Amino acid sequence: MLFMIPLRTPTVVISIFAFALSALNAAPPAGAGDPIVDVGNSTVVKLRDTDGGVVWSVPVNNDGALAVDPADLSVYTALGGHAVGTDGATYKFNAAGQSVWTNSISLNSYCDFENVSHAAVDAGSGNPGVIWGENGCFGAIAKSDRATGGQQWSVLTYDISRPAVNPLSGQIYAVTDAGMT
Repeated sequence: MLFMIPLRTPTVVISIFAFALSALNAAPPAGAGDPIVDVGNSTVVKLRDTDGGVVWSVPVNNDGALAVDPADLSVYTALGGHAVGTDGATYKFNAAGQSVWTNSISLNSYCDFENVSHAAVDAGSGNPGVIWGENGCFGAIAKSDRATGGQQWSVLTYDISRPAVNPLSGQIYAVTDAGMT
């Protein structure tokens, strides 16, 4: 005989394969496909993906920046200071639409986050957080802690158009649309 395989080995291999396959095909958490929308920069609404019905609605003034945390389905939004030199405000709501925290966002510059136009979530890096982008008044990018909203850093830059985060490395990518020549 060239090969001798005990009868229990195929069962163990099949069981391990079935377990791994079930983990890959695990159902997403309830509400994972529900869209989040901003209505008139004054209300954040979570809709049911099945019929478009309202799951929850929160009145909160914002600049249109919205991001959903893939780890716990919480929602982030922000409102710039809307006056030169005035800090902005950041907000986190849990998956049920309840306020988790409110914090500030600032930049040591002339504009100091006058507008917060974009948001993205870094949920997978060693230093997870929320990335905030400002498009206008020269532009800026900043990062806040997901748990507390405390600002980790900020950088004055050219206008930022929708930052994105590599979910595996946490590397932040952003495109400037400042029209440099």
